[in-house]
Amino acid sequence: MLARAAAAVGTSDDGGMLTVSVAPSFAGKWLVPRIEGFSARHPDIDVRISASMGLVDFRTDDVDVGLRFGSGNYPGLRVDKLFAESVTPLCAPALLAGEAPLDTPADLRHHTLLHDDSAYAIGPIPDWRMWLRVAGVEDEVDWHWGLRFNQAEYALQAAIDGLGVVIGRTSLARADLAAERLVQPFALTLPTDYGYYMVAPEETADRPKVVAFRNWIVGETRKDAAEAEADTGPQPTP
Repeated sequence: MLARAAAAVGTSDDGGMLTVSVAPSFAGKWLVPRIEGFSARHPDIDVRISASMGLVDFRTDDVDVGLRFGSGNYPGLRVDKLFAESVTPLCAPALLAGEAPLDTPADLRHHTLLHDDSAYAIGPIPDWRMWLRVAGVEDEVDWHWGLRFNQAEYALQAAIDGLGVVIGRTSLARADLAAERLVQPFALTLPTDYGYYMVAPEETADRPKVVAFRNWIVGETRKDAAEAEADTGPQPTP
């Protein structure tokens, strides 16, 4: 009887376990710091965060929801766009007033460039070379060298620790910018063709616990967008 009761709780559509598949950097920098808000609103749903760079197979893996960074083209799945992504140089505040201040993009030649290689498997993401070209200093700053990381979170942490300047994803750096662990030395921000999406199989996308998570995470992204607009004003379309 206990075994049957436990199984019933574990498979309940209204509560039980909700497993969310998510990339480690997005989990650490965006999802985990705010997931307590979801748990407080839905104490009957136990959240299990499965952090992995591999894509989940909903047919074989015990996963309810996936949070993905990509183009949004996921056939056979219910897709909800959370937000678009952009990149810009980011660094520790101390670098702005150090021995080689970052007054202009050309000043980057005096600093170590930090590279986030984790997104390039998805497709062409603006990197240092593209940003320097748009800034007009591609021939003045050697973009080939620096430190490379296979996780965005590690690249951002290296920048926080003062190891150099990262070409970072703005959504992942939002909390660090708000806490002034990172600063944006230059206004130039490049949009990407990619964004973050919530996906779930069509046959389970309307389960109450999945709907509850969808409503919560969409609400969080809207709050972020409203706060960003309040901080900087409406942004022109690139």
